Amino acid sequence: MSLLTFLALMAPLLRLTQMQFIALVHDEWYKISGNYYRDLMTQTVMEDLKTTLPFVEMRNFPFRALSEDGILGFENDTRHWEGAVALGGCQVQREVSSVASRLSVPALYLSSEACDDFQADTVIIDDYPLDSQFNCLSWLLRRWLGVVFGGPRLLFQDDRRLGFRPASAMHECSPPRSHRALARHQLRLALRDRVLTIVTIHRPPFTFVPRLADGGVDEGKVSGFDFEMLHHLQERLGFSYRLVYSYDGNWGSRMANGTWNGMVGMVARKEADMGVAPFTVTLAREEAIDFTFPHFTDPAAFLTPAPSRVDRITAFLDPFGFEVWLAIAVSLVLLGPTMYLFTRIQKCQFTHPHSDSGGQGKGTSVLGYYWMLITALLQQGVVYPMSTATRVVFGGWIVGTMALSCAYTGVLISFLTVPRVAKGVDSLQELARQSELQWTFRRSSALENLFLNQDAKGVYRAIGAPFAESTEGLVTTDYEGVKQVLRGTHAFIKEKSYLEFATAEDAAVSGQCRLALATSHFFPANFGWVLPEGDPLKVLFDKEIIRMQETGLFDKWKQKFWPKIDRCKNRIPMSSTKLRLFDFLGAFMLLGTGSCLALGTAVVECCRRRTGRRERGGERGREGGSKGPLVLRSVNAE
Repeated sequence: MSLLTFLALMAPLLRLTQMQFIALVHDEWYKISGNYYRDLMTQTVMEDLKTTLPFVEMRNFPFRALSEDGILGFENDTRHWEGAVALGGCQVQREVSSVASRLSVPALYLSSEACDDFQADTVIIDDYPLDSQFNCLSWLLRRWLGVVFGGPRLLFQDDRRLGFRPASAMHECSPPRSHRALARHQLRLALRDRVLTIVTIHRPPFTFVPRLADGGVDEGKVSGFDFEMLHHLQERLGFSYRLVYSYDGNWGSRMANGTWNGMVGMVARKEADMGVAPFTVTLAREEAIDFTFPHFTDPAAFLTPAPSRVDRITAFLDPFGFEVWLAIAVSLVLLGPTMYLFTRIQKCQFTHPHSDSGGQGKGTSVLGYYWMLITALLQQGVVYPMSTATRVVFGGWIVGTMALSCAYTGVLISFLTVPRVAKGVDSLQELARQSELQWTFRRSSALENLFLNQDAKGVYRAIGAPFAESTEGLVTTDYEGVKQVLRGTHAFIKEKSYLEFATAEDAAVSGQCRLALATSHFFPANFGWVLPEGDPLKVLFDKEIIRMQETGLFDKWKQKFWPKIDRCKNRIPMSSTKLRLFDFLGAFMLLGTGSCLALGTAVVECCRRRTGRRERGGERGREGGSKGPLVLRSVNAE
């Protein structure tokens, strides 16, 4: 044996006689002091290493302790580092990878989640039972340190000669009950760098899918809630994809021959690896494909034309109900004779200038008291009766008319400035009973299966009855359904999320509230993606989707793609409107009627006055003719 060969074999042993430094970089979740479970786990593992490998010293560097230029603390340390361990989330993994590459030291990645670029070699701690985390991590660290100190100074991911891969080694150590974690690990390896064929469809706000001239998908411009999910999965799992559009524009329903059309059929026939869109989870579809964990729950509703304004000639009567107007009329009828009787009993009617010296004024008829009550009701000037009892009655009437006048004025102003609208259709039961609007829904959708199912009962059967013989009245696209609503002839039944988006979009484009969304909901449905039946990717995707939900990403994406403010949501415009001539048409007609009556009354009075003058003139003439000769004879006699 040559001297050089001997020294090469003894070099690792000579290195072990010196203290070796390993940097442990961790985030807040894995901080070394405290009472958290992972703190205890970290302390236990480090104490075990200190006992079994006394020549190794692990120094702790909290991830928050970065210098101003973003350099981790151990990079500028004067110690000679033999390696680094990243314990924490994805950000810790990336920073340690960058520093380890600059220092040319190996790194071990221990994470609570699968991170992009590290998924094949990162040990995901949460994939293992609690007892395995204590024992296997100590064993894994010892084995990794043996590779570091006994093998070439290379990153362990590239050490193919020793064949050491930390994730695989952790699976070897874990007990049998972690087979699900092993399966997920193998799936991640198989999915990495794989190109998935994904079928999709345009369905705001979940998927916005612009089309190319040749009918393909413009992948650079797609967006929406579901694509945010897809991009997040792509970053974490390392796959790529290409998008295709539904060949017939349908979601998928079972045809007469038992096969499926639409996207469900494409996935079932494995023409696509998966479908990314808000697929409604139904039992019929579950028999042909597999659904991922539901990522959204959305009830169904329907869209109707916006209710029109209520314009009536008698609108000036609307502030009071029929009972109030009837009570006012009855009060007028009763108070007139009452005041007349009180005045006649006390023999004193009016104050100056209507009273005479004897206190006996000219008698006033019941009609005169009615006129007095009406003028007081209309807030006009009146004369007051002298009788004490009549004054008490009339005072009560004046107080009542003041309250009525204020209430009427306030309600009338609100009615005129905020127009009243006709009552819309708010429930599926009302829609089925009314006859003014027809209704429609999308063909080859979950709603078609709901309404046209042979087992449908009650209102669902009533909604599907017009299409039992023929489905020609169903629409093939959501845009067509909204268009029929804008024509004012149909109601469009669809999931609430899309109807909210369509209402806000139409209001933004037209500047008007032309659509109304029913307030009553029905058939709350779960949304998921579709995979071929038995596809092992379902297990992996389900876990990632649950993780997204628990970390609040769904709420973040919903705020991004859902309509911010829908000013048409309450159907009634909140701002005041200009008053039109039609708003006062009833009042002008009442004024005209009164003027015509006054003119007729004036003509009658003039005719009667002329007739009276003529009669009085005739009588005087006859009287003058009979007395004249006598006067002449007396004159002649004189």
